[in-house]
Amino acid sequence: MPNLRDDYWRFLALKSEYPGSSGYLEIKSNWREALPVQVGPSGRLLRETLLQAKSILDVGAGDRTYESVFRNLGLQATYRSADLDRKFHHEYRDFLSVLETFDAITMFELIEHLDFDTGMKFFEHAYELLDEGGTLVLSTPNAHHPNHVWRIEVTHVRPWPAADLYGALRLAGFNSVSIYRQFLLGGTQRRLMKPIQKAMYRLMDLDHAQTVIVVARKQSTGSVAR
Repeated sequence: MPNLRDDYWRFLALKSEYPGSSGYLEIKSNWREALPVQVGPSGRLLRETLLQAKSILDVGAGDRTYESVFRNLGLQATYRSADLDRKFHHEYRDFLSVLETFDAITMFELIEHLDFDTGMKFFEHAYELLDEGGTLVLSTPNAHHPNHVWRIEVTHVRPWPAADLYGALRLAGFNSVSIYRQFLLGGTQRRLMKPIQKAMYRLMDLDHAQTVIVVARKQSTGSVAR
């Protein structure tokens, strides 16, 4: 397995290859509850990305919210979850002990709770568990937003800047990594302030988008790495 201490210069080289954001999504806070009547941009991205998956492992699944989200998106995949919390039922407690393979693995709002070494272990184990051509989907607070990483949750351990996240996933073995910026639409006041906010953040070399969603793919045999 890659080790940052041994592969630091390779990590920096992969990080430098980050091509920038693959897209910009504006989402509503209730987009999950609006399914299946309304499918916003994040829902469409998930549906397009996971439509062919026959099995999904949701890591850090919490109350298993995404089980119903996937169903409402019309996905037919078998759903399994992994989480240390014992309040809700999960097929697995320790993700790093899972041996079953999957077509897709998701980690929503999870990696910001992990230090870098543990995060790398999660990425590497996800790569091992994915079938050829499989997909890892994760979301995390945008490290380039001025305060979103720290103000929303005291248990957050570290931010994951987009370029570093790209380099870490490439180091873990993923050959294709796309990172999308997500802006959470709020009330009327936030909508009115958005143009001013965007301009101010741009001047400070910051980003108004609060979160990112990442799609990382495991290369199929015979395909060409990108």
